[in-house]
Order: sequence, then structure tokens, then C-alpha cells
Amino acid sequence: MQHPWCPEKRELPAHLACVVDWLRVTPPGQVRMARESALAGIERLASELPAPRPVGLNVRLFRRLLQDVGYSDVGAADCCEGAMLHGELSGPSEWPEFPRSRSEQAPWSVEEAMRAHRRGRSAFLSKVRPTEQDRALWEHSVADAAAGKLTGPFWSLADVAKEVGPDYIVSRRFPVVQGDDVRPCDDFLRSFVNRTAWCSRKLKLPRVDDFCLLAAALFGQGASPRFWKVDHKSAYRQIPLRSSERKLAVIVFCHPESGELCYWVHDALPFGALGAVYGYNRPARALVHLARVLLHVPVDSYFDDYWGIECHQTVDSGFEAFKRLNNLLGFVMKESKERSPRTVGDILGLEVDISHLPLTVAVSAERIAHLRALIEAVQEAGLLWPSTAGPLVGKLQFASSGIFGRVGRAALQPLYRRQHAKKGSPSLSKHVRAALDFFLQLLADPPARVLPLGNARPPVVVYTDGNGAGCLGVVVFERGRPPLVVSCRVPQAVLDLLVVRKQQIALIELIAVIVAFEVFAEAVRGRDVLLFVDNRTAEGVVRNGYARRAAHDACALASLLWLRCAALGVSLFVEWVPSEMNISDGPSRPAEPAKSRDILSLSPVWRQLEVFPEAVERALREDLGWPLRLREA
Repeated sequence: MQHPWCPEKRELPAHLACVVDWLRVTPPGQVRMARESALAGIERLASELPAPRPVGLNVRLFRRLLQDVGYSDVGAADCCEGAMLHGELSGPSEWPEFPRSRSEQAPWSVEEAMRAHRRGRSAFLSKVRPTEQDRALWEHSVADAAAGKLTGPFWSLADVAKEVGPDYIVSRRFPVVQGDDVRPCDDFLRSFVNRTAWCSRKLKLPRVDDFCLLAAALFGQGASPRFWKVDHKSAYRQIPLRSSERKLAVIVFCHPESGELCYWVHDALPFGALGAVYGYNRPARALVHLARVLLHVPVDSYFDDYWGIECHQTVDSGFEAFKRLNNLLGFVMKESKERSPRTVGDILGLEVDISHLPLTVAVSAERIAHLRALIEAVQEAGLLWPSTAGPLVGKLQFASSGIFGRVGRAALQPLYRRQHAKKGSPSLSKHVRAALDFFLQLLADPPARVLPLGNARPPVVVYTDGNGAGCLGVVVFERGRPPLVVSCRVPQAVLDLLVVRKQQIALIELIAVIVAFEVFAEAVRGRDVLLFVDNRTAEGVVRNGYARRAAHDACALASLLWLRCAALGVSLFVEWVPSEMNISDGPSRPAEPAKSRDILSLSPVWRQLEVFPEAVERALREDLGWPLRLREA
């Protein structure tokens, strides 16, 4: 069976794969010469085109380069001349089409949004009150105005009308506190501006997995990869706003001293507008495409974070070439976030290590400290409102991408339910409290995520099965050895702990999987494991690491399973198999000897389990809050 992370199954994007293949067959010296030649050609082209503005992006050069390489979204250059906040939001052909559902609200026209805003403007402005962060909002706004990104302040609506015309929409500016920093954001949702935009293509950006896949591709070529990282400075604010859109980009907040309402008008993409997400990411992805095609740099991006990975002989050349391309196009880099080529460092807020296989991704110490402080604050208050649960869930969900396997996914479920609760008490329920306890313990020393990009040893194959009477069967195949078989019955005391439902077969099948890893821990330690189950529900719970709805018992078992995998260093892959092909079906039915004929023909090492694993009962009895088993392997 093909390994789920086999390079033939997970593919790099076409243009990125071409770059990797070209680097593989091209000598390092020739790589450097080709990049210098390409940059010299871009500089000559820039000198032949009409000179750009002294400050800003070289739109003509950008558009010409995109046309020359046949890029699917030449309009990305037009965004750099003046982006839109309303209307159709499109993108390159690599982004999938995003047809509107019949259930979705139709986008409003600008006129409809303005009428709705005018009706409620007086009531809206009367609710704009001073906040503790108004000083920070004022300082950010003054700095933006000095940089030509914002116009103002204006002290009356009459002054605003003189600037943008009689019809306009005012959005409230509010603070987003990020550690010691305050970031201004504008509420274009409640002002109806975002209702005037609609997406014809779904934004599709790479994540940490794509970064690791690129690193793995280079490892597969025998290279010693290094990676670098750069950021655009005030990324959105480098993209100007089309003058006709300024009437949609009026903002308001209170002066930090007088408390008087002060109005400003955006001249660049604002944070909080749906159009700004596309208005920046379209040029960003176009820039990545140019670097790949013209400079042969294996680069990728997520919003304003850009990274490149290549072998140590040429990585410095790619790093410098990408920065020079940005400079020629007029993009300004943030020097404080620039990271020169290395093997260990930060990508998208996670610590990655590509110095050797397997690749690892971990949650940074700074992020861990922040999350633990948030959880402790909730526990101390004894309350978790839906509005507070949302940001906490988002932060924990992102952190889980740097934690082993599916560890933590089950514990997120009670927090998800609190986030979307329409009514009820904000006090901490049993399951919410258990989830918070779980994450507090987990974040004390979270197991790093390991990217299973192939194992020198062949995988261990495990079949598990269970029946309605609580009988379990497990068969473990390891190349060169006779199969290991165990049969047992789930004690009634354990079955009594399950949530009452019409049938418990899915939970019993899930318990069988856990028994496999408890009993045969040494056989699977540090190995890739291909797990076969014949129950679709159990397969989904194992694959996802959690159960949907309010299945607390299934979530507790899923949490136990993935913690056990983390403790053993197991890379687990699960597949469904029809019951008639499940070789563990016989061991789970000791009263039906005929069903064990096939496995008996293999001369297995078979035993009947007399002592049922205590961990299963503890997980069910104490929910997610029982002590983590990361040190018990």
C-alpha cells in the first residue's frame, strides 16, 4: 500500500515543482549566473518603461512582467495601482472557483449599503465611545497620515463630505490588542461595506504542511536544505486604494484627550475589509509566481510572510534575488523580521526544524506562554463567554498545527460548542473545565509535530475489530515476524461508562484500536502504522482525532489514542476495510472458530488478554481532564 505521505501522492504546485526539478539538474554556479542575468534583464526593462512615481509600486513593470510570463491574473498589477473594496473579488487560476450558494445573501450594491448606513448613522455615531486604546489608535493614524496612507483628521461630517463627496460610509476603528502592541482594525462588516463585495474565487494559500513538503522534496534529491524568510512592511498599507473607493473607507474613533469624534479617510488598503484580503494577496501570489518563473527561486507565501527553501549551495543567491525583485517592483521589506538562510527557525508562528528527517514543527515558547496565560485567566474568572471562547479556540487551533498528530483536537470540541452557544450560562461546565485543564497540562511541554515523510523501516500493519457483545480482536503484522494476535472482552464496568445510545459498536471498535497500542506498544514504537478498521465512524474519529456532536466519551478515547501515539512516536494512518477482509474479525469472535481459520494458518503468536488496560477506563471516567500519558511510554 502506498504510504499516505509518499511524494507521488502529495504533489508540489506545478510551477514550484518545475523550479525544484531545474535546481536538481543545474550546477550551483549556473543557478547563480541565471538569476543575475534575469535580474539584469528586469532592470533593463524597468529603465525602458516610463518612470514610476518616486514613492510606491512600479505598476508598469509589474504588469509587463506578468504579461511576459503568461500569468493567469495580470489584473493583480492593477490592484497595485488602486485596489477595490466592493464588487467581484477574483484571483489567479490556482484559486478554485467559488460559486455562490443559493442560501447565501446576494451582495449589495454600493447604493444599497449607503442607504442602510444613512438610516442608522446617527444611532451608530452616538455609540462610539472613548476606549483605553484611543491613544494608540490616534498614534497609528497620525503615523499613517504622515506616510500618505490616511487623510485626516476631520472633526465633522461636513468636513468628511468636502473630502469624499456627499455620499459615504463611516466605519468604526477599534483596537486589537496583541501582547504589548495595539493594532488598529476597522469594522467594515457592521458598516455594510463588506456586503458590497463577493468572491468569485476562493483564497487558497500554503501552510506549514506545504513548507515541509517542499523541504521533503529537496531532501529526496539528497540536498541539505536551508530556508529564509522575509516580510513586507505594513503589507496592506503598501497597496493604494482606488480614489473612487475612498467614500467607502471613512473611519471614526474618539480623540484620546478630548473624547471628540475624529474622522479619517483611508488612501491604502485597510484592515477589516474583505476586499483588502484579496487586494493584497493577488499581488503577493503574482510576486511569488514571478520569482519562481524568472529567478528559479522556490518561494512561497502566506499573506505577507514569504519563505524560500533550497540547497545550501544556492540558497543565499535565491534569498538575495527575491529581495532585489521586491526592490525593483517597489515593495518595502521589514528588515526586523528578515531571517537569513538557516535550518531551524520560525515559520507562520511555529518553530520548524529541517536539519534532518523527520521534519518537526513545534509551538514556540512565546506562544505557549501566551496561551497558558489566557487559559489561566479564564479558569480564575470561572467564566467563558462565547465572544471570549472564539479567539481562544482560534489560537488553540492554530497551535495544534504544531503539536503531534491529532493531539488536542478532541479537547477543542467543548470549546467549539461554547463558542457557538446561542444561550446558556457562561460558567465553566464539566467538559469545558476538563478541556481547559487538558490544554494547560499539554502546553506545559507539548509534543512536537513530526512530519512522517517516509520511514527507513517498513510500516507495521494493524487490524482491529469489535462486536456488539464487547469482544475485541487485534492482529499486528510486522515484516519478517509471525503476526501478533490478542483477543479480549471489554469489562462491563467500562461499557457502563459510555454515553447511552442505541448501539455502542463504534465506541467498542474505537476501544479495540486503543487496546492495540496499549498491548503492542513495543512493536509499534517509532514506526509508521497502517491501521485498518471496518467501522466508518471509528475510522473518522481516529482520522480526525475527535467525534462530532456531544460524544464526550468518543472524544476522551480519541484523545487517549493520540496521546499514546505521541508517547510512542507512532505515525498513524487509518483506512477502512470491508468486514469480510478484516483479518481481526476472527479473533474478535472466539465463539466462531471458523472465522479464525485464515489467521491460524499464519502460525500467529496468539494470547487472550486477561487484564484489560486501565487507561481506557480512566479516560472514560475522568473525561479529558485525566493526567496526560506523555511520560508513561
